[in-house]
Amino acid sequence: MSYFQNIFFIGSAVFLMQSCTVLPRLEIGATNAKQSVVKTTIAPGLTHFQVKIRSAINQYTLTSQLMSDEVAELLVQKIIFITKPQLVGTPLSTKDIIIEDFNEFNDLTLNLGKKVFIGRFDSTEVASVFNAQLSKQGIDLKIINTSSRAYQAGNFEISILKVDPLIYEGKVSSILANNRVQGLATVSEIANQVKAVASVNGGFFAYREDQEVPGDLAGISVIDGTLVSEAIINRPALLINNSPTLSFKILNKVSTSLSVDIDGNFQAIDGINRKLKYKFNCGYDDDGLTVPASHDVVCKDEDEAVIYDQNFGDIADVLNQENFTFWIDKSQHIYLRPNASQINYVPNGHYLVAVSGNKRALFEPLVLQGSTAEFSHVVYNEGNQVILEKGMYIINGGPSLLVNKETQESNWENQGWSPFVQDVGSQSLDKRDEVPDSKQVQQSRKDFYDSWVMQRHPRTAVGLSLDGALYVVVIYGREPLRSMGASVPEMANIMRSLGAVNALNLDGGGSSVMVVNGLMTGNPSDNTGERKVADTLVFVSAGKE
Repeated sequence: MSYFQNIFFIGSAVFLMQSCTVLPRLEIGATNAKQSVVKTTIAPGLTHFQVKIRSAINQYTLTSQLMSDEVAELLVQKIIFITKPQLVGTPLSTKDIIIEDFNEFNDLTLNLGKKVFIGRFDSTEVASVFNAQLSKQGIDLKIINTSSRAYQAGNFEISILKVDPLIYEGKVSSILANNRVQGLATVSEIANQVKAVASVNGGFFAYREDQEVPGDLAGISVIDGTLVSEAIINRPALLINNSPTLSFKILNKVSTSLSVDIDGNFQAIDGINRKLKYKFNCGYDDDGLTVPASHDVVCKDEDEAVIYDQNFGDIADVLNQENFTFWIDKSQHIYLRPNASQINYVPNGHYLVAVSGNKRALFEPLVLQGSTAEFSHVVYNEGNQVILEKGMYIINGGPSLLVNKETQESNWENQGWSPFVQDVGSQSLDKRDEVPDSKQVQQSRKDFYDSWVMQRHPRTAVGLSLDGALYVVVIYGREPLRSMGASVPEMANIMRSLGAVNALNLDGGGSSVMVVNGLMTGNPSDNTGERKVADTLVFVSAGKE
């Protein structure tokens, strides 16, 4: 990689550049914090910016759970009473007791409640001593770095790819780990496999057996014009088209319709290449009844039909279950039993259909050896059909960050990030990403919304400018001295800073990482290192395809 040597200053921000193009000050952290930028041209039309924003603040505070206004006021009075004799000469003063309201955000009424923040301590050791004193009095608080809260000062490391589709001559695509739905791989492994000059993590996915099949994309996935995973209704997605010329589009409200025509009898198919009866993140139509999207929730439906193709992987578990199954060959004829050599995987051009529960009664009378059957599917964006073609890829994401420059808080509830109770399935929270998993969370989505949406975490997002340029942004997190991450609203602000008019969030947390020329541009947040993911967004330069 070739780094640039010219340095100049705008206010407190430092920029390194080769041409007159300047990356704007990103809207995150303290307004007077220094921003430094290193710009690298990876290929014509593909540019990498490595951004650092620095603040000297590294302090800790004690925080409560979300609580009602009355309980928050009582907690403050109790803390003042307990600590009053000790106020002089201790790290705590009355001005360091803060009640923060989480009931409103912009024009959105959240009704989350309030949090109490106690003190500003220079180390976790000092905070722990004081916290232990409060714990003896029955007050249970959590120690956090002050920069983990949105809109606070902090340190940030942000990697940005800018793609000019009119100049870049390479290919942009999404790649499944191990070239199939089943299984996971790191972004670095996938990038190396396809010789990508740059890559980032992609969409949401199931990673545990109790969610779905590990590796299943929890939302729409299209690979080279082929639908690999159905949509979660009302969620956004990134569309990439490599033909006839490179272009990008953010789909704001995606849905899919799947069916199979058996000798003129149409039957609905509920999903593709996923675990029968399981729907991670919910969001589907059930015989005319819409089950809303709900992030990190598993919905179950005993009456389903799911279809599998060559992209799925090992089908042994599908065949071992007590469900009705049948096959469709390349000539669109049904067969009931495969050859012995076809037991483990669906052959190219063939389909396996598995049906459970009451839906068996709909399929079994129609399925006869040699009957004709045709699988069809349609992708819609805001009710309009999206024609799938070779060279086209779609990556799932959410929530929406910007639509026509406007933030999308009011749409987050419909996309699966509701702060209110939704009795649609069972929680499947990702403990690796430090989202609370308490009894309170099981009963309410408020703590989940507060942590997942409103607090800072590693994030990956994509945005489109008015001239069609694609911005891919990874902000690393959970390391106060290096980078704290961003809240979802802050990611929208960053995208707006870059000039994006439409933007959406992708998978984040420990999944967030960018790889440029074989090297990670920052530290993933998992203690075990780079996390394995289900798919990646990759950039392969011309001549390396």
